[in-house]
Amino acid sequence: MIPNKNIRVGLICNTDIAAVVAGQLAAENKLAGIAVLDHNASYFKQIFAGTGIREESIQVIDTVFWKEQLADWLLAIQADTSLVFAFPYRIPQHILDLPPLGIYNIHPGTLPKYSGADPLFWQIKNQEEQIAISIHKMTAAIDRGPLVIESFTNLHPSENYGLLCSRVRMEVVGSVKQWYTALQEDKLIFREQDNTTEVYFDRKPSAEDFRIKWKDQPASAIRALALACNPKYGGATSYYGTQEIRILEAELISLEESATYSPGEIVYADGLYGVIAACINGEYLRILTVSMQEGYFSGSKLFTMGLIKGQQLN
Repeated sequence: MIPNKNIRVGLICNTDIAAVVAGQLAAENKLAGIAVLDHNASYFKQIFAGTGIREESIQVIDTVFWKEQLADWLLAIQADTSLVFAFPYRIPQHILDLPPLGIYNIHPGTLPKYSGADPLFWQIKNQEEQIAISIHKMTAAIDRGPLVIESFTNLHPSENYGLLCSRVRMEVVGSVKQWYTALQEDKLIFREQDNTTEVYFDRKPSAEDFRIKWKDQPASAIRALALACNPKYGGATSYYGTQEIRILEAELISLEESATYSPGEIVYADGLYGVIAACINGEYLRILTVSMQEGYFSGSKLFTMGLIKGQQLN
């Protein structure tokens, strides 16, 4: 590679978090083209248009024939390299080998611990103090290629999924700039992942992961789960009788209580402070915002709807 060459980058993505990166690459005349899957094409065209990218720069890939069409697109745009962001399919090695400088994946999580789908959910749920923006060279094994960029940013305790996504949009720009400069100057350092480490959070979260386990989870874990589910998964799931309640926001509070309560039991409820539930270890959680079939409600509204002291959340 000739140092300081203007490297042309293809972008293969399935997330709107990539929009700011795409706009930056286009503004600097580094973007060779964008590929998106057909089921979200209209949405992505609208998002990318907001960053100044013309519709003719966006290639729509059919979800049935995506391998053939992706390969044809890479050959057509003659990109030197490509970036992938949240693409849901395993890309075969023969396609990864098409760009002369290879294909790299942007992954908003520490690797290999948070490989796979939706690392932002797992990192919020697990109350990590920091999240990683990782860029690795892709191999046929998902999220297991050698790391070239790993930058960290603090995860704020009150940050929900939506707020973190907005911030990651901007954080990724700096990581991509670092990657591009190192690639351009032939100074990328490849570090193999510790693939002997057992990976626990490499799957897409399921309905069971969204369910609050009052008898097992401390107040801080329930609060973190609510943040991890807001807004993408509609809140952390609990039940009042047969009525589903999805908690979107809650806060830990201190109460001077001599009585013993069951985890999930409502210990206080009124129209001013709302609803407070008991948790394990003598902790308490004030429910601030919920989502129900009937709409979105404050904790105070739950009281007026009939949730009172002594009732049980499960």
